[in-house]
Amino acid sequence: MKTALLALVVAISAAAGCGHATPTGPSSTDLTGTWSGTATYPNAPFQLVLTETGETLRGRYSDGLDSSLSVAGTLSNASMTLVVDFGDAKLNLTGQVVSPRRVEGVMYTSALGNREYPFTMTR
Repeated sequence: MKTALLALVVAISAAAGCGHATPTGPSSTDLTGTWSGTATYPNAPFQLVLTETGETLRGRYSDGLDSSLSVAGTLSNASMTLVVDFGDAKLNLTGQVVSPRRVEGVMYTSALGNREYPFTMTR
C-alpha cells in the first residue's frame, strides 16, 4: 500500500510540473554575412552584405540594376527593418528571421508607389 501511494504521489508531482515552463521568444540571430535574395521586386534577385552590432545593422545592397550608397537598420527579437539608400531613392525591407539562414518579408519603395513585394533572403 505504501509503495502504491508513493508511486501515486510521484506521478501527480511529475504531472503537476508539466506544462508550466515559461515560454521564451525566438532567439535573436546574428545576421552578419552575405545574403542572397529573391523577390517579386522588379530588380530582383539581390544581394545584401550585412554586419550586426547589437541591434544595429549596416551593410551594402546590390541587384540587377542598382548598388546602394548605404544600408542601415535594426534587428529586434526576430524582426528586421532595413533602409537601402541609393542616393536618389530608398528601398525599405521589413521581415522576420525564420531561421538562422532565412529571412522573409516585404520590400517597398516610394519610387514604385510603395507597393509591397514579398522577398526571401537566404545564406
